[in-house]
Amino acid sequence: MNVSKRARSVKTKVFFPIQNENDVLIDALGELRNAGLEDLIVLRFSQNFGNYSDYLKYPKEQNLSKERWKSIREWIYSGRSETPTPQLKN
Repeated sequence: MNVSKRARSVKTKVFFPIQNENDVLIDALGELRNAGLEDLIVLRFSQNFGNYSDYLKYPKEQNLSKERWKSIREWIYSGRSETPTPQLKN
């Protein structure tokens, strides 16, 4: 049996960069939701105290964070594996 696998194209969604105080408040609500989820699934062994300031300064960091949370939610919703997918191990 010959089964060909198609490569799934991964689209990167571009999130808005934080530009003003209103954006910070909107983002804070989303990050509260993420923090609650993280407390349920992740035990961190070390903290980088510059993470938050990097997140606020660099839109690339904001996009990486949001893509990671999207992947975590997709992993949870899929219910296919008890171990994290390769995207979540980075």
